[in-house]
Amino acid sequence: MVQTLLKLPGCPQEGAADALGIVICHANSTQGQLAQVGGRGQRKGRIKM
Repeated sequence: MVQTLLKLPGCPQEGAADALGIVICHANSTQGQLAQVGGRGQRKGRIKM
């Protein structure tokens, strides 16, 4: 899945794939949180809820 989402030419190593999967998941959940608060409350890269 990581290879497909990032359009990588080959399979990443197991540890790298896990780390990239975590980053992708975090980025997606952060974008969802920003959408819920309308982008307000963000300060210095952190979400204030």
